[in-house]
Amino acid sequence: MPPPDVARLSRLTDDDLRAFRDRLRAIALDVEAVDRAMLPGRALPPVLREPLVRWHARHAPGEAGLVIRAFVADDPVFEPDLVRAFGAPLFEALIGAGLLERTAAGVASPYHLAHYDETLVFVDRLTHGIDAIVASPVAPALMAAAYPPARIGSVLDLGCGAGGTALVLAANAERVIAVDDNPRALALARFNARLNGVRNLELLDGEAFARLGDQGFELVTSMAPFDAFPAPGGRGDDRAAQRLAAAARQLQPGGRAVVYAEWLELESEPPIQARLRARLDADAGASAAAIDLLVLLAPATALDERCIRAAATAAPSLDARWAALCEQARENLQRVGARATRPSLTVLRRRLAPGTPFATGATTPSGAPAPTYTTALEIGALSTVQPSSARIGRILATRDLLATSDTELLSAKLRIPPKTTIVSEREASDPAATTMTHARFSPRAMLPPLGPQRRGRDARPAGPPDRFDRRSAVVLPAHPRRRRDHRPHEAPPARPRRA
Repeated sequence: MPPPDVARLSRLTDDDLRAFRDRLRAIALDVEAVDRAMLPGRALPPVLREPLVRWHARHAPGEAGLVIRAFVADDPVFEPDLVRAFGAPLFEALIGAGLLERTAAGVASPYHLAHYDETLVFVDRLTHGIDAIVASPVAPALMAAAYPPARIGSVLDLGCGAGGTALVLAANAERVIAVDDNPRALALARFNARLNGVRNLELLDGEAFARLGDQGFELVTSMAPFDAFPAPGGRGDDRAAQRLAAAARQLQPGGRAVVYAEWLELESEPPIQARLRARLDADAGASAAAIDLLVLLAPATALDERCIRAAATAAPSLDARWAALCEQARENLQRVGARATRPSLTVLRRRLAPGTPFATGATTPSGAPAPTYTTALEIGALSTVQPSSARIGRILATRDLLATSDTELLSAKLRIPPKTTIVSEREASDPAATTMTHARFSPRAMLPPLGPQRRGRDARPAGPPDRFDRRSAVVLPAHPRRRRDHRPHEAPPARPRRA
């Protein structure tokens, strides 16, 4: 099925869009209402979830249920019901612009409505084919990791798609530039900016952006694609590596980049973080010299599962073409020697000055400049554990502290989030054995705000030079090599709970 004509969306006036937003708010269509309908089988490919999504949408109460059916679940609704929900003038305006369509089964939208807190984003449906501009299920994780705790000046979103990430970040930035080479993506992003009343967003294609040169942004984000069907000689994470190098070149001193990507794990290659550092040094050149690299690695995805998902996205009808694409994707991964793919949030941070830790401004104990670092941390699945920008800032501040003196390190305090379990272990047969202390954090401790109405609890006053929450760094009390018993004496021990 070809995608709808996006040019028709321009027929909606600003007054129409304002009335549409107001009406959705009046009928209590919010992210929680949509989530209740979209929750079943969230780990499955969308094509396998559709029947139950429609079932839950039909059982959602009130007019919100009608809107979820028409705009989210692709489930046609009896026309008089939608006329009552929106009013006849607005309903006819939505029909004229192609945001709603009449069919033999009723009225539904040819687009899919994604909902990120108060930000509404219209995207294509998977059934529109390989050229469709669709919403990524991990977009909230990227938004959470990138959303700054305090208002910043400039943001760059590389490969913006329909504009979801750029629009969310625009609520806490003076200026946002979003770039995409796909004209349809830019057209959808332009409409979504009008829909949300966002006026500080500039949309550019790749050529126009290249003419601007390296501008230096405080924050760079990208949802890097994984190519399950690369050109001969290529591999699925090549484009992601290119995005990472482009992000590094665009960072100003003190700036941060957050890139969602799926990296290939290969038996014959070094660990992912070491490979990314080598690619950065090669692709970004001198721009990589003052870059710290932090890779937050989610659990690996089995190759067969990844191929099934990629083929289901390209051929959602699950027909013979889907079967052929499954085999093609698996052959591509076999050819490069992949053993798994690793979803990740890859974070870059440019030092304020070469060799200077970003948060503290300190040097190493010897007085020499601190070298840039490359670190990987294992985290949970991004569908359940989404590190916020403030949390990432604390991880970076912790790593910075390890480059300082023993005095500074031993004076640091541990701030324990609520519902943390502290477990101390020692070999029972050896009273002199070192006690090891582990902290098990609740998954809720990593959950972030996604939009302006939730950012208050993580917000911090802006203060140069670190706009990313330097003052709230959570650090370990000491390094094991410097203290035999490194339990967190600065905070009362938490009572262990049964698993």
